[in-house]
Parts: sequence; C-alpha cells; structure tokens
Amino acid sequence: MLDPDLLKPIIDEIRSNPLPVSNYRQKTTTNKQSTFGVACRRGQLADYTKLCASRPALYKLLLDLAISLSLPPFSSILLSDGLTHTIKVKTGSGNVAIVSCDEEGQGGCLRFQDTGDKIQEPNAQIVLVYYTAPNSSWLPPPSVVYHNNALVFKRGDEIVQIASRRSKKSEGVWIERKEVAILFP
Repeated sequence: MLDPDLLKPIIDEIRSNPLPVSNYRQKTTTNKQSTFGVACRRGQLADYTKLCASRPALYKLLLDLAISLSLPPFSSILLSDGLTHTIKVKTGSGNVAIVSCDEEGQGGCLRFQDTGDKIQEPNAQIVLVYYTAPNSSWLPPPSVVYHNNALVFKRGDEIVQIASRRSKKSEGVWIERKEVAILFP
C-alpha cells in the first residue's frame, strides 16, 4: 500500500483541472486517458506531448511521485482517470510500473509488469503507467522549472510554452475575402 499523502496532490490537481476527454473513442467507456512525456505517433518521430507544456504543474507532480517511489528509468506516463481500465501501451523496453488508487487516493498500490501484457485495473479510479516509449532515447531530457514566477516545461535547454489559441482574435487580425475568377481554356 502506498502512502495516501503521495497521491493526494495529483488527485487534487486532476479534480481542480480535469483531463480532456477524447471524442475519438465513442464506442468505449468514458475514460480520460492522457500521455505525459514521450509519445510515438504513427509515421512521425517520437516527441514530447503538448500536455507537458500545457499542464506543467501536473507533470511535475507525476515526476516527483516517480522520484519518491524510486521507479526505474521511464520516458512516458499514461494517466487514466475512469472506472474500468484495460490499457495496452507500446513500450520500447523494460518493465512497466503501475500506480493505481481509488478516487480519494486511498488504497494506492504499486506493481511492476512485463511490457507485452495488457494492463487491467478494474477496481481503480486513477491509474498511472510509467513506461519507456520506443525510439525515445535521442530526445533531450525533460524537466519542469520556474520561469518568470510560473512553472514551465523544459525540453533540454529549451523552454516550451503553449501559445494561446485566441491570440489572433485578441490582436484584431482579420482575413479579408476576395472573389477570384478562374478561367479554364
């Protein structure tokens, strides 16, 4: 059993600022799954996810939990917030560390599992899966630091910040439409 004080800050952060819900999976349960750290997208090189930069406080809490539990090296963290869990992660090598707990943070446990197996945690509300993503060894090390009195995600020596989506509208940038005639011979 894990100390509930280790998981309480993570649960408080998730409850105060909930994880996004993916509308991609409409036929499965309404689990909220988010990946922090390295993600491998089909046909692209592995890179850090946008959640590292948009939620640096939560990412720092997840990294601090791994340090306090003395977990083996990892590059990615899958955070699943829902009722039933059957998770399959694509790993590069090594074992998978699974931290699971109920909604209040009670009953937390840590276990290790082989990489090829599916992860099933039917009685847990929150599941954290620490694993090594494939092709992630070339990336610079991540960290979360204070910069201008705020937590920011740092990718090697580069500080990564997410730009606001409303920045163009707030600056008053307008696109002018013009009609263009196209003549075919």
